[in-house]
Amino acid sequence: MVNGMVYVTAGATRNIVALDAASGQIQWLWRPDEGGRFDDAPRKGSGKGLTWYDNNGQETIYTITPGYYLVALDARTGREIESFGKHGWVYLQQGLRLGPGRDDIDIGMSFMPLAVDGVVITGAAHLVGMRPVSASNVKGDIRGFDASTGELLWTFKTIPEPGEAGYESWIAGADFTGNAGVWAPMSADQELGLVYLPVESATGDRYGGDRPGNNLFSSSTVALDYKTGERRWHFQSTHHDVWDWDTPSALFQDPTDGTQGTLHLPSSTGGSNWEGAAYDPETGLLYVPSRTATSVLSLVNEPDVSSVRYIQGGSRTPSVDGIPLVKPPYGRITAIDMNSGDHVWQVVNGDTPAAIKNHPLLQGLDIGRTGKPTRSGLVLTKTLLFAGEGVGGDPVLWAHDKATGDIVAKIDMPGVVTGVPMTYMYGGKQYLVMAVSPRGEAARIVALALP
Repeated sequence: MVNGMVYVTAGATRNIVALDAASGQIQWLWRPDEGGRFDDAPRKGSGKGLTWYDNNGQETIYTITPGYYLVALDARTGREIESFGKHGWVYLQQGLRLGPGRDDIDIGMSFMPLAVDGVVITGAAHLVGMRPVSASNVKGDIRGFDASTGELLWTFKTIPEPGEAGYESWIAGADFTGNAGVWAPMSADQELGLVYLPVESATGDRYGGDRPGNNLFSSSTVALDYKTGERRWHFQSTHHDVWDWDTPSALFQDPTDGTQGTLHLPSSTGGSNWEGAAYDPETGLLYVPSRTATSVLSLVNEPDVSSVRYIQGGSRTPSVDGIPLVKPPYGRITAIDMNSGDHVWQVVNGDTPAAIKNHPLLQGLDIGRTGKPTRSGLVLTKTLLFAGEGVGGDPVLWAHDKATGDIVAKIDMPGVVTGVPMTYMYGGKQYLVMAVSPRGEAARIVALALP
């Protein structure tokens, strides 16, 4: 919300809508028409946000379309800014490093770009890499553009070329491999002049026999000078990632060939994920939503599907008659003191699923609240922590005492709260706004406020 307008993304084509912050009335709507590029896009969907930026008095919305264009809009009118790129558009497929033998462009983006100090920085996302068609793919280079003109300022190669730092970590060479994009949100520090990149794994997510070595700068956090793109430092959290863990994991075991596979905890989509955490600068507490669920890592050879020797198999996660193999909580929120690292409190996220609560094998047992294996978006206020249950959860919004984690309120909603809620003050009233997804109905934006 800026200057009385709430900006949201909507629809599979990633439309942008401006709403009146008090009434929700539509002020303007912009819809990209990408034709075949949209049809071929690997990352469709409404997106996970957009970027508002004051560019020397020009209020600007930056977005990345499913067809992988960077677009600049006038935030007051919704019109494309003619002086940016080509009539407001910059084609991000230009200048990509394609994999040898590949003529398809498996690249796009589902998050917003980052705008800071006159620079707009774009990430890259590919098709899910569990079962890649080839070990060769387009590389997920990160680029910085002039916020006014759209001119390319710099490119950071997440997979280095010969002679560049990190290339020696690719024992078989890095010419053919791809991915290693930045699909999640980036952060910037204007005092230090740095942008922080959460870089994903290289091609593919489960088998790394074609790319021996540590494979820098995949599965790393990389800090760049956001004016020049020069690397200042990096930390690789997972060497030679074959678990799709862009952040640290505790595995002692590789994916295995055969019918059984290796149990993976808390799974590729478990732990914390793109919804991020909420930070309280007054207390130094970080509130982290996380999810525990097992999956099976198994490798299969399917030459009719992929030229990669091994790809992810289709093994189902075992259970005990539908009861998960791991103990609850399946979904939780943890408050962490960032000065000491101590867990101040931890609460489950959501009630016990009916399939667990009413399971015949558990009758007569007091198992308490287990939470649900979903991921919640959080928003923090002066006194409260609000949490939805995320995709697969119930249509409720929870309000917790942020100091203790105690439940203050359970608010029924018209649909499951998806994404990350937000709050703002406008006209002397505080609003809490979020996207909800009712089953079988269109998603909607809902605003709550006290009388």
